[in-house]
Amino acid sequence: MNPDIFIQGVKNGGHGVPFFATRFRKALFHFSAIFDMLEATLPCDVPQSLLFEREIIGRRAMNIIACEGSKRIERSKTNKMWHVQNLRAGLGSYP
Repeated sequence: MNPDIFIQGVKNGGHGVPFFATRFRKALFHFSAIFDMLEATLPCDVPQSLLFEREIIGRRAMNIIACEGSKRIERSKTNKMWHVQNLRAGLGSYP
């Protein structure tokens, strides 16, 4: 593939750090913002809302906070890490 333009959407997060306290703090801020957004936009008495929060968001949060090593599948990167990885792949940035 040789695209003329590549658009990448990423979430900014440093959940891939090995230290529990740092990972917990970053995950707390990240998921607090997500739950605040959901609370403001979705009615909380709808069963699908609770299901989404528990099964999707809750499992991701638990994986980031509680799992170590190869058991942890969520390893979010910071914007800076994504930028460096893209530069190494030969991709450039446009305003």
